[in-house]
Amino acid sequence: MNEQQKIGALEAMLFAHADPVEAARLADALRVEPEETVRLLKKLQRKLDEEESGMAILYFDPDRWQMATRPPRWRCCQSLPTTSLSLAALLSRSAAWIPRPS
Repeated sequence: MNEQQKIGALEAMLFAHADPVEAARLADALRVEPEETVRLLKKLQRKLDEEESGMAILYFDPDRWQMATRPPRWRCCQSLPTTSLSLAALLSRSAAWIPRPS
């Protein structure tokens, strides 16, 4: 897998998991070292930030990562009926906005 494919796989795994996931578990799934996984997660995080995406990658101590709706974008989601929101969207609503490591 090339770097873009690995980043895409991380994005898919984080989207599919409602709870934060340890970098080591993501690394095992990708068959790479945890340090490479963290580097790729930070790259994905920067990409979503630069694109001003509606999604964000959140970091939780110790070394857990989660994809969530970017808090300022959540207001747009609030106008939708709750029954049409996915479980991931509902969980994103309650996710803490934690400062991430540099």
